[in-house]
Amino acid sequence: MSLSGILSSSQITSLITAAENQYNAPVKILQGQEIPLQTQISALGNISSILASLQSATQGLDNLSALAQTQATVGNSSILSASANNTAQSGTYQVTVSGLAAAQSLYSQDFSSQNTTVGTGTIGITVGSGTTVNVQISSTNNTLAGIENAINGAGAGVSASLVYDGTGYRLVVAGNQTGAANSFTISTTGSALSGFTYTSGTTTMTESQSAQNASATVNGIAVTSATNSFSGTIPGVSFAVSATGSTTIDVSPSSTAAKTAIANFVNAFNAASTAIQKATAYTPGAASGQSGSGGPLMGNPIISSIENQMLSLISTTTAGGVSGGADAIGFGNAGITLTSSGTITIDSAALTSALSTNYNQVLGLFGAMGGSSNPNVQYAGSAAGTVAGVYTVNVTTNSSALTSGTVNGYSASGTNGSMTVENGPAQGLSLNIAPGVSPTATLFFNQGVAQRLGSLLNSALGTNGTLQQAENSDQNQITAMNKQITSYEKTTQAQIQAMIAQFSAYENASSSAGQTSNELNAIFSNLFGGSSGG
Repeated sequence: MSLSGILSSSQITSLITAAENQYNAPVKILQGQEIPLQTQISALGNISSILASLQSATQGLDNLSALAQTQATVGNSSILSASANNTAQSGTYQVTVSGLAAAQSLYSQDFSSQNTTVGTGTIGITVGSGTTVNVQISSTNNTLAGIENAINGAGAGVSASLVYDGTGYRLVVAGNQTGAANSFTISTTGSALSGFTYTSGTTTMTESQSAQNASATVNGIAVTSATNSFSGTIPGVSFAVSATGSTTIDVSPSSTAAKTAIANFVNAFNAASTAIQKATAYTPGAASGQSGSGGPLMGNPIISSIENQMLSLISTTTAGGVSGGADAIGFGNAGITLTSSGTITIDSAALTSALSTNYNQVLGLFGAMGGSSNPNVQYAGSAAGTVAGVYTVNVTTNSSALTSGTVNGYSASGTNGSMTVENGPAQGLSLNIAPGVSPTATLFFNQGVAQRLGSLLNSALGTNGTLQQAENSDQNQITAMNKQITSYEKTTQAQIQAMIAQFSAYENASSSAGQTSNELNAIFSNLFGGSSGG
């Protein structure tokens, strides 16, 4: 602030600054009130982010039946590799591989050069019982290399290449697919191309490899495959052979994928619970008589409600079996404990034991999962609205064209051993039925903690969730305060400008410093109820 003459003195400047501070006192109060609101908004955002991670982990529990429940272990992996799906039955299988699948391969006589002109005509290629593909050889492609390219461009189910054997070039033609059914013949027209013939009774090309199936025995039963992969030979197991010899395939239960899903959920739950505890905790003073401090969300009713519901879900969730509530289990039965600090601990040995003896029901504690009293009836999936409970399954038809029956009297249908309940409490429940049988079974289905926790998190998160509403409420308060601050600042500026105008006007009218000092006392007395101090 710069005033001419006596009004630019440090005394007058200090008085104006004091007046400005007095006018701005409400602004400082409002700014102080904004700080805890801003801290609370930041804390709410952090909790929302951590709960979103828990929401993602919870969603990962929606389809636990897709997890690998069985494993196939091969005794000698140099002979074959194997995998098992959830329908595979435990057992050990002796496999002896006697031959590998191969594609047919032929080679021609020697030619001195890749660019040797052979002649014109037609090369007819027939794979298996398929249609003959005729490859036209004209003056534009009648060299050895030209014939190679023409065959490769014909889409005849074979591939051609040139091989130098040390003295000349040979045309090699090989089938694109293995298996005895994919053997091929080659016919020709035009005498110049007769050296590429391989048909019944006429073989100017030489067969270096015949088309053949892979052959093996499984527990002494002979099996073959057009490829080196076998599927369906052992129900639920696929294996691919790579060498001849004998080995074993051991099919047994596996809980590795289930443990990973459970660990991911527990880690996300513990991170969320720990973050909430920190944000709502009260820390006592370091010494006697000193006041303590609270977290930014201490006493927040929304956060307290979410925390209480989360802990309640873990402590109260159960999963029924084929007898319903009579054989229900809780998390404690699976070695999972809720601690006094609000986090979950896992007894790995107890969890492994529970999964090995009661896989489906244990996973039913976490997410949508079912189990059956009959191994010929397998739980396959469910819909979001499928109600947890025990259901009586009665399969009446089971073929590739139609698989149907009832579940608690409600219709269920599908094809090829799969059927889905069409209405009623079990609507959306899908089942896999073993081929060749029409069984009955008691099936249990549990939604687990995932459904209820998912509903809680969905209501808390999102653009209209309770947490976002809380953030919006705090932000609205800050916005209102900022409007008040702006109004106060405008008023202060106007009042200070009015004071300066009075000082300037008085300076112009004053004739002596003494008079100025006396008059200034009068001005400040009127403005602030005090004096200028001399």
